[in-house]
Amino acid sequence: MSERDLEQLINCALCPNMCRSDCPVLQVLKREAVSPARKARFAAMAYQGNLVLSDDILEAIAHCLGCQACTLRCPFPDLDLCSELLLSRLNEANLKSTLPAWEGYLLNLKKYSSPYGQIRANAYGEKGKANLLFFAGCTARANNPHAIEATTRLLDQAGVDYQMIAEDCCGFPADTWGDPDLSYQLASENSRKMEASGATALLTNCPECWLTFKERYPAMGLPPPLDIIDGPSFFYQLMQSGKLKVKTESALKVSYHDPCIWVRRAKKLNEPQEILKLIPGLTVTEIDASGKDTRCCGGGRMFQLSFPHTSNLLSERRLKDFPVDGTIVTACPFCREGLSRDDGKPVLELVELLAAVCT
Repeated sequence: MSERDLEQLINCALCPNMCRSDCPVLQVLKREAVSPARKARFAAMAYQGNLVLSDDILEAIAHCLGCQACTLRCPFPDLDLCSELLLSRLNEANLKSTLPAWEGYLLNLKKYSSPYGQIRANAYGEKGKANLLFFAGCTARANNPHAIEATTRLLDQAGVDYQMIAEDCCGFPADTWGDPDLSYQLASENSRKMEASGATALLTNCPECWLTFKERYPAMGLPPPLDIIDGPSFFYQLMQSGKLKVKTESALKVSYHDPCIWVRRAKKLNEPQEILKLIPGLTVTEIDASGKDTRCCGGGRMFQLSFPHTSNLLSERRLKDFPVDGTIVTACPFCREGLSRDDGKPVLELVELLAAVCT
C-alpha cells in the first residue's frame, strides 16, 4: 500500500463517521467492530505494524460487501474504503489473510476453477469465432443457467454473432478469500483464452466480473485484450436500434433492485429502468432506496458463501423495501440469489424478463 492509502485510512478512522447509517453490515449486526471507521483503524494499525490479525479481527475487516454505501456521505472523495480493506489484508505480511471457513471454496477454485465445485461445460453459443464473447460467469453457470439461456436467446433473436469460451472464474473470489496468487493464475488463464478467441468485445451480465475485467485485471498487469460491455447497456442499445423487439406484452407487476456495482461503480443508473419502460403492459412500482441510494442485498464479495448468516440478515432487510405482491427484477446473479426465498417474492434477472417478451 502507498503512503497516501494510509493517510486515507487514518482520515476514515478519525472521521465523524456519517457513513454509519449507510453501512448495511453495521446496520444488521450492530457490532462496532464492523463499522467502517473501526475496520479502517484495524487496517491502519496493521499497516503500521502495530497489529497482527486474529481470526476475529480478520473476520471484522472482511465484513465488507464492497457496496460502497459508505461513499454516499463520505467527506473524502479519494477514499475507496472497500478496496483499502481488501488490499490491507492481502498486501501486509503481518496480516492473516484467510479464514478456515473459506478454505473449501479456495480448494474448489484450484480444482475446478469455480468456487461452487464442478460445473458442466458451456452448452451454449458454440458457433466458432465471432467478434462478441459472452462471458456467463461461474455464479450463473452454477446456480441460474436459465439466465444464460435467456441471454443467448436474446442474442440469437437480435442476430448477434457471439462465442463462448471454456471459462475460468474471473478470479476475484480468490482475492476475497485471501489468495491473490490464485486470483492472478485464474486471471492469466482467462486473459489467454480471451486473446485466443479473437473477439473484440466481451459481454457479461455479472457486475463483479465486469468490475474485475475492467479494473482489477489492469491492476494485475493483465489488461483484457477486448472491450468490456455490461449487459444492461448492451441490451438497451439493441432495443433502441430496433434489433431486439418486444413481441408480447407483459402482465407482470415488478419492482427493480439496483445492484450496487452497476449504480455506484459502473454508473448504470438509467439503462435498466429504460428497458422496463419499453415493455408494454408491465407495471413498475418504484421503491425507496433505489438508484445510487440502493441497499445491498447481501451478495457483494461472495457474502452468500463467506458469511451466510450476515448475508441472510441483509437480504431480509432489503426485501422489506419491496411491495408485498409483484416480482423483483434485478441485473445481477448475486442479487437474484440474495433476494430469492423459497416462500418469498419471485425474482428474475433482467435478461430473463426480456427473453420472456422478446423471444
